[in-house]
Amino acid sequence: MKAKKILFPTNFSDASDRAAIYALHLARSMGACISTLHVYENISLAAAHMSNTLSDIVEHSHLETLQTYQDVAKVMREAADKLGFADVEIDHVMKSGERVLSTILKYEGLKEPDLIIMGFSAPDWIKKNFTGSVPSEVMTNAKVPVLVVPEKAKIDGKIDHVAFATTFRPIDQKALDTLIEIFGPYNTQIHCLHITKKGEDTSPSDLEAWQEKYQSNDNISFVIKESPSIRRGIMDYLNTNDIDILSTVTRRRNMIQELFDHSLTKKLYYHLNYPILTFQEHSLKS
Repeated sequence: MKAKKILFPTNFSDASDRAAIYALHLARSMGACISTLHVYENISLAAAHMSNTLSDIVEHSHLETLQTYQDVAKVMREAADKLGFADVEIDHVMKSGERVLSTILKYEGLKEPDLIIMGFSAPDWIKKNFTGSVPSEVMTNAKVPVLVVPEKAKIDGKIDHVAFATTFRPIDQKALDTLIEIFGPYNTQIHCLHITKKGEDTSPSDLEAWQEKYQSNDNISFVIKESPSIRRGIMDYLNTNDIDILSTVTRRRNMIQELFDHSLTKKLYYHLNYPILTFQEHSLKS
């Protein structure tokens, strides 16, 4: 059986530190090892055309980055041991690249992880909107599930409730089955949440088939809520049901856009404290 792996891209931010806690918890739950990945900017000018001074600066910069990463790796190992995760295997990799996104996705193809976990912070959000950020692009383009953790996410060591936003399509069952596999050791309650807009049919045609398939699993519940918008309905449910993680299947951005794009403000950011675990529709079809 292939050993399970979690890919953990990090930029040394507070958001990455927060995401590391989730990576440790899920690594233990899944029986997986963690591969951290730091991508540093690759200066495209050929060294042969640089002055000695500039070449020295570039080399010094890379050495500083390497030393920083070694220091962070040591701190992460010590923190993991202190938190009781001495049994979780962690390895560390640095890669240079002109674009962080393409480098992460290329390394994903080489490493073939089962899950990607990464953080996002206020600067990611405010400067170019979440849907233009590296975490969002990884969510959209990766071939495996991606958990994005906001820097304000709160974790108490337990993952008791996961909300799975779904339209009860057959393909979504693959994502739900993976959620059950990931969170089963936590005895997590998974809320299959369907939001209908006012005036729409409040009884999805596939709901009965889902209920029949999962009727023996006491940790699966089905919730239908009516709301003026999908975004509003999901956020209201998260805020009133002690949800730890929101999960959904991305359909080439439309769910992510519905949640984040239309009236994006700084105020919304500061109220978004929930990690988001996404499954890519194109990968579920393969």
